[in-house]
Amino acid sequence: MNVAGRVITIVTAIVLIMLGVAAGLTLYFSANLRESRSLVVETHEVMLTARRLLSEVQDAETGQRGFLLTERPDYLEPYDRAMERIPQLLARLKVAVQENRSQIQRAGELENAIQAKVGEMQRTIDT
Repeated sequence: MNVAGRVITIVTAIVLIMLGVAAGLTLYFSANLRESRSLVVETHEVMLTARRLLSEVQDAETGQRGFLLTERPDYLEPYDRAMERIPQLLARLKVAVQENRSQIQRAGELENAIQAKVGEMQRTIDT
C-alpha cells in the first residue's frame, strides 16, 4: 500500500471514529432532552391541575356564600359543579405526581385540606 492509500485509510478511520462519537453524543443528549421534556410536561400537568383545583374550590366558595347570603338555591350551581369536578381533579393530580414521593405527600396534604374545606362548606349549606 502506498503512502496515499495509508493516508486515505487513516483519514477514513478517523472520520468513522468521529461519526461514531458524534452519533453517541447525539443519542446521549437526545435521551437527556427527551427526559427533560418529559419532566417539563409532567410539571406543567401538575401545575395546571393544581390551578384548576384552586379555581374549583373558589367557585364552590362563591356559590356557598351566595346561597348563605340570599338563600336562593340557584347560587348553589357553581358549588354543585365544583363538587363534581373536585374529585376528578384530585384523582388526576394523584396520577400526575405518582412518580415523585414528596409530591405524593403534598398531594395527599392538599386533598385533606380540600376535603376539610368541602366538608365545612357542606355543613354551612346544610345548616
